[in-house]
Amino acid sequence: MKYFSKTVCAISVLSILGPLYLEAKPTKSSPYPISKKLDHCLNQSATTLEMSNCFGAAQKEWDTALNMIYKKLLNTIQDNDLKESLREIQRNWIISRDSQFLFLHQLYKLTGGTMSVINEASSRTKIIKDRVLELTDIYNSAYNREGN
Repeated sequence: MKYFSKTVCAISVLSILGPLYLEAKPTKSSPYPISKKLDHCLNQSATTLEMSNCFGAAQKEWDTALNMIYKKLLNTIQDNDLKESLREIQRNWIISRDSQFLFLHQLYKLTGGTMSVINEASSRTKIIKDRVLELTDIYNSAYNREGN
């Protein structure tokens, strides 16, 4: 019975949240294996807390990837005005991200329910992931790079 409950829970989570965090497979613009690790972690999870921890770990990994690609892009840009422009854009993105995180927290706190914790964690993770993929695409297209 425990296996059945775990399977039903995992299928429910994947059907609800799948589009939010899964990448079909790594591509030239998305060489990050984080989503596959997240998928594996969620499949091994039996509780809401375990699932939330999976998203927390993925969020940390996406944040590390964000810092790496940001620094890589910043260090590759030769023009000082463009560097400053990127810094300003990233500062503004951080302000926007923090506002989105606050909104999501308040929204899911208001709506409540068991899945609200998972939905919030998934949404937060996706925000960071999207920024990583955006900066990666900018880097790859600007510098004609094939990968990360």
